Amino acid sequence: FQAEDGIRDEASCLVGSEMCIRDSLNPGKHIIDYARNAYLQFQNARSGSPRAFQDNPFLSAAARSMCETLYQRPCPLQAVLFSSAIGALGSLIDYVVMTSRDSDSFSLIGQRCWFEIWQYAKERYPDKFQPVDEHDTQRILEAIEDPRVTSIILEPIGNHPDMAVIDLEEIARKLQSTIFQRPKLIVFDTVHTPELDIFSRYFRDSLPDNLCISTVISGVKFMQAGWDLSKSGLVSLRCNEGQFIFEERTLYEKLLEIRSVSGRAPSIEEALLADIETADSLHSRIRRYDVNTAYFARSLDRWLREKDLGYVSSPWLPDHKRHEMALSTYGTGGRILFVYLDSRYIDEFALGSLFKDLAQAAEREGISLITAPSFGM
Repeated sequence: FQAEDGIRDEASCLVGSEMCIRDSLNPGKHIIDYARNAYLQFQNARSGSPRAFQDNPFLSAAARSMCETLYQRPCPLQAVLFSSAIGALGSLIDYVVMTSRDSDSFSLIGQRCWFEIWQYAKERYPDKFQPVDEHDTQRILEAIEDPRVTSIILEPIGNHPDMAVIDLEEIARKLQSTIFQRPKLIVFDTVHTPELDIFSRYFRDSLPDNLCISTVISGVKFMQAGWDLSKSGLVSLRCNEGQFIFEERTLYEKLLEIRSVSGRAPSIEEALLADIETADSLHSRIRRYDVNTAYFARSLDRWLREKDLGYVSSPWLPDHKRHEMALSTYGTGGRILFVYLDSRYIDEFALGSLFKDLAQAAEREGISLITAPSFGM
């Protein structure tokens, strides 16, 4: 719960702000991990008794097969739940910098990725992160081979007004065929594609030595209430643990440690909320999101262009640079769209009214829609 929610926790009789204080005092007590036949296992260190999540929103359907095929040494699939997606990605960024031993090593991060993640990396570690154009596939392929590059962080479909789409098929082929001399971490922030199963699609049978593949799913906690990208983040990763050792700890163990000392661990309530949705309801709503987003993208873009007021940026539209790639690789044009408005005709006040009017119109038509200005852009 966020402090401003003012929601009282019936179990301990605390409001949101009090729960934040309580959880920050003991943030390391929760461990979430894949387990054979358990899918996701929630461990409360105080009681020592695990609870298996049989119906996790993203994992129950896929985990039945993934656990059997991927939870095998030396490359198991593991998962850690964070209190936020920003916290999850921030922890991966912290790990990368913490384990970078060479002065000439650096990491790449998509220049059109989620603004707060880009800001976190550049402000905290300006010398360790360089931007990469998501549409410059050749540069990404070169970075995969470059031993100086310790990690690459990309969004398959970017949470940015340009909504960049990476060539995941080409990148995956390069990852499968490269011989890595040093450990390398590849992170996919699947903000627009939470159902994308990279592990089973590309790395079901084998994983190259010294390579770790990680995905971050945003919005696990309150997906059942709406498309909330800021709540909770699930990190899944697969690697040979023995090749990713730092200070006598595996990558997974270091992530748990970083999560604990940074206060990014979810509370019990948050972990339980992540289990409300079923796989069937998730995929049903994902399909509905696609119908809604595609409808709005096409209709609003047509109307804005007719009125000479602006246009819509979305891979759902044929004029997007990678429209066909988005649909063929991911089966979606994204679950968010961005609207470019001509500032000559629409001032800040009118812009605020437009967001309000869009939300009200969607409600009248029974369409699920959340509108917000693009912060930081």
